[in-house]
Amino acid sequence: MSRAVSYFAGLYQQLMASVVRNSIIELCTRVQIKSPIHSGSFRSSWTGSIGSTPYVVNVNIKQGDSHRNDWLSVAQTVNPGNVFWFANGQPYGPLLEYEGHSPQAPSGMMRITAIEWPQIVRSAVNASRS
Repeated sequence: MSRAVSYFAGLYQQLMASVVRNSIIELCTRVQIKSPIHSGSFRSSWTGSIGSTPYVVNVNIKQGDSHRNDWLSVAQTVNPGNVFWFANGQPYGPLLEYEGHSPQAPSGMMRITAIEWPQIVRSAVNASRS
């Protein structure tokens, strides 16, 4: 009997980890897509870490390299209970997020995507059931 309980507990832990990871990946992808592009450096400077704020600015970004996903490898290792940090170290980020300095993202990126979080998690849960 305990073998069956252990099996199902392990299965649910895997499913829960999958929901957490897929939700974070979807959230970060949406933020990155909503990030305005001028030279591509802002969109490419999103960074992720577990447990502490990432303070990295990707300064060596080539023109047009606007779809880098350096954060993805970190997001794929998140487990339930971890704190995942997603940040952009470009100094003009707050102007884009809070002051509408880009017509491409007049209402920012993070705040809009944060509103979508419940839907993102529901979708990840539903996907894990299939």
